[in-house]
Amino acid sequence: MKRIITITIAIILVAGLAAGAWFFLKNRGNEVIKNQVTTVERIGSASPTLLAGRALAGYWEDTRTHTRYEITENGDMYRKPENGEAAKIEGVPVLDTRVIFPSASGRFAVVHFGESRVGVFSIFNADDHTWIPLPEGTEAVAWSPLLERIVYAERNGTITSIRIFDLVTKKTTEVIKLAVEDPILAWVTSGEIYLSEKPTAEAPSSLWSLDIVKKTLKPLVREESGLSIRWASDGSFGLKFTSNSKEAVLAAISPNNQILRIAPFTTLPEKCALTKEMAYCGVPISLRSGSILPDDYFLGRVHAAEDVVAWNLSTGETKKLLLGTEPILTDGGIVQIESPSLQGNQLLFINRYDKKLYSLEIE
Repeated sequence: MKRIITITIAIILVAGLAAGAWFFLKNRGNEVIKNQVTTVERIGSASPTLLAGRALAGYWEDTRTHTRYEITENGDMYRKPENGEAAKIEGVPVLDTRVIFPSASGRFAVVHFGESRVGVFSIFNADDHTWIPLPEGTEAVAWSPLLERIVYAERNGTITSIRIFDLVTKKTTEVIKLAVEDPILAWVTSGEIYLSEKPTAEAPSSLWSLDIVKKTLKPLVREESGLSIRWASDGSFGLKFTSNSKEAVLAAISPNNQILRIAPFTTLPEKCALTKEMAYCGVPISLRSGSILPDDYFLGRVHAAEDVVAWNLSTGETKKLLLGTEPILTDGGIVQIESPSLQGNQLLFINRYDKKLYSLEIE
C-alpha cells in the first residue's frame, strides 16, 4: 500500500526533475554488476585496528578538541581525549540507544534512546555534559550544516510539526505542519531541509525539499521503493538506494535526483562514509538469495561478511581496502560496517559482528 504525504500548505510542483538523468550513464553498460569491484588491489592497512574494546551503541567526535564520545550497549558514556585514556562520564545511563546525531562540530549530539516505539530524543552538550530534552512526540531530527540549530519533527495525533530549535537563542520556530508517517530529516544546505519516510522495499516513498524561508515544499524523488539516501556534508551529491522485486541499485545522484553514476556493487547508503569525491562502503561479499533490502538489514537478517570498498565517484574506479574472503580480525571474526565516519586518513566504524569500534587506514 502506498504511503502518501498529505501536505497542509501550498505545494510547489516541479516537473521534469528526471530530465537528462540518463545522460550521465553514456559511458556505462546497461548491466548493474552486483557485489563485484573492478579491481582487487588492496590499499591502506591490512586489517582494522581496535579502538574500543567495549560493545558500543554509538560514538561521535568533538572536532574542536579531537575528543571521542562513546555510548556503550549498557548505556554508559565515555570520553576519550586524543592523547589520553577513556574516562567514564558519570550520570544516568543512556539505555537502549538507537542512533546518535552529532552536530557539525561535535559540540552537541542528539541521542535517540528508550524502550518505547518512538523513544526519546535528547541533546547532549559536550562542554558541560548536560542534556536538553526535545519535546515528547519527537520522531526525527537533523542538524544545521553550519549553525548550532536543529530541525525536528514533532507528532501530535495525525499531524506532524517541523520545527527549528536554536541552541544559542533557545528559541523554537515552526516551519510547517503536515501529515507524514515515520519521517526522516536531512539538513543539507542552510535554507533547505529534505524530508522523506522510513525506507522499505514493500512500499514506494518520496523525497521532498522544504524551503525554510518560503515554507514551501517541492518533490525531488517520487514514489520509489526502498528509497534511502545519504547526503555529502556539503549537499553537493547523495548516495541513493532503491529496490524492487527484480533488483537493488545504489547510485550517486545530484540534488535534483539526476543519476551521476551507478555503483558496481550493492550496499546501503547507511554503510558508506563520504568525501567530495569518494565513498567508503561496507559491501557484502555475497547476499543470501531472496534477501530484501533495506528491510532485512534493518531487521538484523543480513549476516554476510563484508569487504570495505573505496569508490571514486569521478572515475568510477573501485578498490578493496580488505580481502574479505579471509578472517581479518584477531579472533577470526568478520567485518560488518555500521556507523562509518571519516577522521583524517582513517575510516572509523562499529563492527556489527562484535559491536566494537575499529579504524581502518584508507590512504
